[in-house]
Amino acid sequence: MIMHLAVACQQTHVTSGSAWGRSRLSDNGAPVAAQRPAIWLDGEGDVVHVLVTMPQRGADVALCVGAKQECLRDDAPLMNLIDVNGANDGTSYGAVTFRSEQAVNLANGLEMHVVSRQIPRQVIRSVRLQNKNPAANANGWLSLGSGGQTGSYEETFEFKGNTAKYRVSVQDDVQTGRYGMLVYLHGDGAWDYEGFWRDSKAIAFRHDLVAVHVQAPTTGNAGRSWWIAGDSNAEYLNALLQERVLRLYNIDRSKVIFSGQSGGPTFMTGTWMNRYMQQFLGGAVFMCGGMLYSNSGMEASSDWRHYFKIRIETTTGDFLNGGAQNARQRYERYGMDVRLTTHGAGSHCKFDENPATILDQRVAEILQAR
Repeated sequence: MIMHLAVACQQTHVTSGSAWGRSRLSDNGAPVAAQRPAIWLDGEGDVVHVLVTMPQRGADVALCVGAKQECLRDDAPLMNLIDVNGANDGTSYGAVTFRSEQAVNLANGLEMHVVSRQIPRQVIRSVRLQNKNPAANANGWLSLGSGGQTGSYEETFEFKGNTAKYRVSVQDDVQTGRYGMLVYLHGDGAWDYEGFWRDSKAIAFRHDLVAVHVQAPTTGNAGRSWWIAGDSNAEYLNALLQERVLRLYNIDRSKVIFSGQSGGPTFMTGTWMNRYMQQFLGGAVFMCGGMLYSNSGMEASSDWRHYFKIRIETTTGDFLNGGAQNARQRYERYGMDVRLTTHGAGSHCKFDENPATILDQRVAEILQAR
């Protein structure tokens, strides 16, 4: 996740030729002087040390890594702060050390927040670590997965009582190459989960992407549907991508394209875009789908908005054309690179061109603009 606030960064000591910076933020995003509790960061090689000063010993606070709105959730994962020593002024110190994959990810803008353990949670102090070395920053977007099955396969995934199928097609040299990811979400009824799979695989492999098709875990509106239970389905999709793709394969998270038709894009313009999309760079191709309702609250840095491209494909006769226009207007207000293309006067998802051809062209366009 990348903070949506622009802040000034200072240099901290780091070895191994890296260039790290730290951003200390107040709750309104302004850089702050030393205040307690405060977060201090230092890096050495692939290790990041986090030192949190607390106003008194045993302060009922914890460390949360992730976007602010996620850390405010009741079920947010919290990290204990270890009391390492007490200062003469009564201040105690907690320290957390991140190594290897976590440290690399932190170098690319992941936020850290000191939060209260009591519910409702409060964010007491926020910080973001920034790696200023472009090469290191690029490497930091790699998911560094441990290794998994290659080729094409289908499995099921269960999360919080919801179960559905997913398909993955992975190149043999995924661990040593630099592959991105094409994630395709079907429309209502899920006909294109299988019906568009051959096209997705071909497009993905042509552009050095791992192909991923995911079934919606819930049903409604003529079968499996992504958008009807948008919040829980977004949580499900995030868990699946993290556990079954990013933790297994060496995916370049700066080279990720999300797409789909009808209900899939309609879902993505809601909770998924607001809460989870910002862990990826690349773009989205929304085909014959759009925003059915206004969902405010998307936190996105100016950097992320600059690099993440959105392409919307519609027809004048599509009943979701209005939703496509709403999505375009909304993301334009965020200052994002948004382009809407009208492909004739056909009805829902009836483009003048083959949708696979459209997707292939948009994927190439987005990747070339990186």
